[in-house]
Amino acid sequence: MYPKTRLITGYGRGGTMASVFASFFSSHGQENFTKGNIFLCTFAAVAAGNTPFVEDLYSKLPKPNLLQFQNSNDFVSDIPKFTAWYFAVIYEPAPNVKEITITYEGRTNTLERTLMHFANTHLPRYNYKSERFYTKLDPKYIANTIGDWLTQTGYQHQFVNYANALRVELPVVSLAIPIMKSV
Repeated sequence: MYPKTRLITGYGRGGTMASVFASFFSSHGQENFTKGNIFLCTFAAVAAGNTPFVEDLYSKLPKPNLLQFQNSNDFVSDIPKFTAWYFAVIYEPAPNVKEITITYEGRTNTLERTLMHFANTHLPRYNYKSERFYTKLDPKYIANTIGDWLTQTGYQHQFVNYANALRVELPVVSLAIPIMKSV
């Protein structure tokens, strides 16, 4: 009998959960599963865990079995791996994190400084391997405002960008009932 193969996959938070599950499954999997026949493929996933978690995952699954697809303009999937250089070049030429200011409790800082402070004080350091692609910026959201920066982030994180990069045609879904009702 041939060994079974499992592909564990997910998009966004589902990709993060897939990473956690792959780590668990590789240690507590069923009969006929080994390191070599468990594959993890994530799309737009925030890195799961801290440095020891990543090192443990790498020890359980060979690197050829680990793949992350990431839009280089997708800020969300770079948490917590970003650097000062990353903020200087994301969404060139605008919205520019050096030009956007945020005021909180009477203190004003640039968005770049705020995000770097968050990264340096709250997030672990490690290096995930990924396959990167680029999606063009939405020209409707390039003003140097926090609103345009956040909207551009949402636009870049869309599932359809990942499907298009992989040349996967998504089915058109018609909903019988509206998702939201106006009140």
